[in-house]
Amino acid sequence: GGGGGGGGGGGGEGGSGAAGSGEGGGLDAPALPLPALKLSANGVRRASWDAKLGKTASCGFRVALGSLLEGGGQAPCVHVRVERRYGLRVYERPEGDAAGRGAGWLTAAGYESKLQEQAEALSWRREQASLDGGEAGGGGAGGAEEEWAARPRASWVLNLRVSDLSGGGGGVDRVCLATVWLDAPGQADEFAEGAAFKVVGARLRRGAGGEAELVARSASWARMKTAEPVSAAAAARVRRLTPLAGLAARGAGEEVDTVGLLLLATAPVPDGPGRLSRSLYLGDATGAVLCVRWTHGAHDPPPRVRLGEAVSVRDAALGHATRFEPPQGSERFARQGALLLHFCEANVLGSRAALLRPHAVSRSHAAERSPHLRPHADELQRESKLPETRRLLAELAALCSLAYRGRLRTLRHPSHPPSPRAPSGAPPSPRPPPPRDAAHAAGRHPDTDPALRSHVEALLRERGGATLAQLAAASAALGADAAAVRRALDGMQVDCMCFVIAGEYRLL
Repeated sequence: GGGGGGGGGGGGEGGSGAAGSGEGGGLDAPALPLPALKLSANGVRRASWDAKLGKTASCGFRVALGSLLEGGGQAPCVHVRVERRYGLRVYERPEGDAAGRGAGWLTAAGYESKLQEQAEALSWRREQASLDGGEAGGGGAGGAEEEWAARPRASWVLNLRVSDLSGGGGGVDRVCLATVWLDAPGQADEFAEGAAFKVVGARLRRGAGGEAELVARSASWARMKTAEPVSAAAAARVRRLTPLAGLAARGAGEEVDTVGLLLLATAPVPDGPGRLSRSLYLGDATGAVLCVRWTHGAHDPPPRVRLGEAVSVRDAALGHATRFEPPQGSERFARQGALLLHFCEANVLGSRAALLRPHAVSRSHAAERSPHLRPHADELQRESKLPETRRLLAELAALCSLAYRGRLRTLRHPSHPPSPRAPSGAPPSPRPPPPRDAAHAAGRHPDTDPALRSHVEALLRERGGATLAQLAAASAALGADAAAVRRALDGMQVDCMCFVIAGEYRLL
């Protein structure tokens, strides 16, 4: 440790000293200057005037989380409680043109899927090399194995939201993000919500989103058996369900956990290197609607989600709601004279990785179950089978389709002043079109016969609704099988022309 003079310069006032970690040069000759003395701001604390200063093997004294400074070096020790545990992610250092903001991040499922694809490609190349090289097995198999061995090294990363335990000094109830670099994915099970930890040698930095972030490896975290009570501020942040009807009482930027029935799902579109985004519209019997902008990895397995199924969303960032003028016949869904459409971001690749799971998948994965969401999801799933609920969901799906295609008139918020009008004779500014992929631009689903699609549309308009088997039987005269009819229906869903409720397709 540094001497009394060096400690006083680092963290003392009025001649008081400081105890801290430092590297000293010339300690055998005190009269000489100390050019190698280095003090860390986060590793220094005030010492009493009569304290005996000197060397110490470990500066493991506790400091408050609120006293840490960005760029102040390693903190000796902080005591924190885990309030939120976000989704587990994998980081692979991108190479070449793939580098960019957000590049290199994968979900755990996406990483396993990518490894499976690479392993299958390697197996195929080995087989081809064996055929080309004869019994000796030459012909490039070694190059494939070298490519497999040279793949980017993956790191498992877990993000938490932690708060300072009471008694940390100064009475500061600080909350910040924490990034834990794991050696193996199984270590994530130790970081349960509500658990207390002692963190040694952590650093405070500014994250990509501008929020303070505590960074340390998993070896720096030690589980504590603490009896310290949970503060009132921390108790108010306990994870709770927010039903769709209660989103209006939450503010923009808050993290919400909610459940809704899937009304409409748009086609995925590219959203940066290695990631896709799509919009999911959720609703329930109360008439409340939430649009979830779901960002996931390109290697993630296709979602097993069906229209009319309950979908759970955890740690979604709530955005501002949009007010629409209700079309004729939909006034019963209006609140204060307007249709209210809530928006939220569910980015499974961000530092606050959200978790989005269909009802069937969330019940089968024990590690990803949400006990506070499952009872409400079960109730919504039972209600979705009632005839009156199906009719209500069909009407909500039609309204969501109109909103997605820009067919609803936007109303200003009552608390917002009206926007200035354009000069007389000036054309109104065009409304930006919703994002569309190649299938949208073409106006039809790929590999879909236009004549078959028109035939299916006419059948639905004539009958009002039909199952896939009924439509396939009625289209047999055109030489179309069930797979061709299914492609036509998929294209109509992508273009927001039809939806399916309980296995029956209907036009919007």
